[in-house]
Amino acid sequence: MAAGVARSLVLGSALGLCVAALAGCSTPGTPDTAVSPGDEFESYMDAIFAGFDYTASLSLEQDAIAACMGDLGFEYIPTFARAAAISLDFGDPAENAEFRRVEGWGVTAEQSGTGMAGPGSSTRLTPVVDVDPNEVIVDAMSASTKDAYDLALYGIDRATGELVSTTSCSQVARETYSIEGALAPTPDLAAVYEEMREVRSNYGSDPRILDLDARWAQCMTDAGYLGYTTPFNASSRFEEIVANPLSPLTPDEFETQRALEVATAVTDEQCREALDYDQVTLDIRSARNIEFVTENQDALDAMVIAAQENTPRLPEKTETP
Repeated sequence: MAAGVARSLVLGSALGLCVAALAGCSTPGTPDTAVSPGDEFESYMDAIFAGFDYTASLSLEQDAIAACMGDLGFEYIPTFARAAAISLDFGDPAENAEFRRVEGWGVTAEQSGTGMAGPGSSTRLTPVVDVDPNEVIVDAMSASTKDAYDLALYGIDRATGELVSTTSCSQVARETYSIEGALAPTPDLAAVYEEMREVRSNYGSDPRILDLDARWAQCMTDAGYLGYTTPFNASSRFEEIVANPLSPLTPDEFETQRALEVATAVTDEQCREALDYDQVTLDIRSARNIEFVTENQDALDAMVIAAQENTPRLPEKTETP
């Protein structure tokens, strides 16, 4: 992990959790009892995150990092990115299909800065400051001081980018002021939350999904696209090629990659349609979600309350007479 990447993780860590959960971050709520059982899992996830104060979490996290770094002899200025709203509109399916026929997954278009705009919209973070003041501080350091700074702040070896410590200032602060931190006083609920994340993120390990992925991969191979294993990482090959700063592409190479990306993305869509991939995976996820909610209903209800009660809170301002 490069130092610049590590810094971006510090700036958006807690908010990134919200985006990953596809949850609204501003309106507390409870699961909607009118939703279908298949959707209830996501409703619980939304409610857990909706009751969590991300503005306070980020602010307190940054203050904790500054205090920790100060104790180690480094200057760190609290700063973070905010989003006024979370908007994850992935566009109309017909628009997505048209986009694929023109730009594939949009990887080459995004990197080259040319081409058709993608359908839908995604969340964008607006920095509180235009320039991270800590970048200025680091730039003025000697090489050896930069090494020590990155180790203290991120737990990484600056030379290799490898994580060598799990108790850095940013890691400890993040754990303290995260959803996990809010649930830490109730270990049983924290354990259920980890199971919930596992169910949500690793459904691809289900044997039925593995079998479906194998058939999708064979479809891609039969069409002449070798080495693809699952639709979820199909675009990664192009990301590695066109976004590699050590080997920038020429304009002609970009166009070659764009054409290959479009052809691959269209074939991916055709294979998924032939296998009814999206609906089958949705049904499998729904069944897993229903099973989880059925087995953990009481714990999930308690988790929503615990997240709201234990959310980080900024100190109340006292009015000066």
